Amino acid sequence: MLGKSWTVVSGLILVAIVSGWFSISRGGDAPPANQPSVRIGTYDPRAIAMAYVGSDMFRNIMAKHREAYDAAKAANDIDAQHAQQEWGRLSQTRIHLQGFGGAPVDDILDQVRDAIPQVATDAGVQVITSKADYAGSDVELIDVTDKLVALFHPSAKTLKTIAGLRKMTPIPLEQLAGMPANQ
Repeated sequence: MLGKSWTVVSGLILVAIVSGWFSISRGGDAPPANQPSVRIGTYDPRAIAMAYVGSDMFRNIMAKHREAYDAAKAANDIDAQHAQQEWGRLSQTRIHLQGFGGAPVDDILDQVRDAIPQVATDAGVQVITSKADYAGSDVELIDVTDKLVALFHPSAKTLKTIAGLRKMTPIPLEQLAGMPANQ
């Protein structure tokens, strides 16, 4: 999944940079010399993960899996019970990696994919990505974390949790990978 996302993001960044270059070479719509020619939206994936976990979307998914587990238990279907338990364990591991380590949140953003273009438009950015490893002087990075978090309709409690989390350094993925799913 990361390979596909990286290809899309790097392609969008390339398009944004090339279109900026063409507009400068045409001379018509070039920004003033002191203005960045490309604006890229960035976000903290940990905040997105926490907003999702606190959302009705996530609660509904969890409820469906709980119902499936309860039905399997009532039917004494051990394999189906184990499958639901494994889903829960793997989901918890993914949320730990995303929510505390900053692992990619593509699967979460897929839940609100149709709303992301409007976030980009509102922020005046051509690209949204979790981070830029490098940005030249003609690129402006705009934090769109709060706008993406808002797509999940977070409660005041969730927003407070996110604010505290964003003040902390992400936990190394290697450390998180070794944590049991029930922590």
